Amino acid sequence: MTSTDLVISGMTCPMCTARVTQALRAVAGVQTVDVDWKTGIAHVKGDATMEPLSDDLLVLALEEAGYPARILHPGAPQPPTAAVKSGCCCKR
Repeated sequence: MTSTDLVISGMTCPMCTARVTQALRAVAGVQTVDVDWKTGIAHVKGDATMEPLSDDLLVLALEEAGYPARILHPGAPQPPTAAVKSGCCCKR
């Protein structure tokens, strides 16, 4: 199984988690998605029988859903925990 971690901007509530999860699950080869809107981190695992997950496709899927993202490379420092923002993203 392949895995990728992403740092995602713009998540402000649990509804964002649902939107990000849906966008990532739509990418070919994605098997599981775990998103934490408070930290802005998503863990994505791919099916080992398929080609490795495409980092570019994962980032593109999130950007198309309205969430800028970047790959969190192994060994790179974790970003600071995002402050919980007031307001809601429901108007996206």
